Amino acid sequence: MNTSSQHGFIFFRVMLLLFPLSLAACNPFLVNYSGEKLPKVKTVQVVMTAPDPDSVRWIGRSDFTSTRELKDAQAISAAKQVGADIVEWSDKDAGTKLEWTSAPVSYNAWTGNVASIPLPVVRSQFRYQARFYRSKSLGDPGDVNWQKNVPPGSVPPVDENSKEDDDTKSAS
Repeated sequence: MNTSSQHGFIFFRVMLLLFPLSLAACNPFLVNYSGEKLPKVKTVQVVMTAPDPDSVRWIGRSDFTSTRELKDAQAISAAKQVGADIVEWSDKDAGTKLEWTSAPVSYNAWTGNVASIPLPVVRSQFRYQARFYRSKSLGDPGDVNWQKNVPPGSVPPVDENSKEDDDTKSAS
């Protein structure tokens, strides 16, 4: 293998490794995510309405406006990355947005001279909202309050059934 083909092979392998990373960085659900990041999951369920709060825990959200039309695949990919096995997402029309682009225009057919001119483009916008949930059955090994659905940083509620009466404590 000569030197130029070795460099080409190395370049190809590096690009093959970097391509998935570039796709993850471009996922607006992930870029705009706020919430907990838990161990990744392999499968994700997309739901139309919020799941039963007794069986899941809300771990985060993503709200943004974009001119890109997004599908389930992007929401699922983001959910896997943040450790959510359930994602509820929606989109709605958010009007239009005026953007400027440039287009090449030939001004001399004989010499092939080209100039770029600015052109206005009207694009549709969409408002996206996603909520990410993790099934309590998956658990969170680092959180003793996981099953109680306690928001991070707050004090868990006192379980009335396990509370001892003051008379019982003094008698023992």
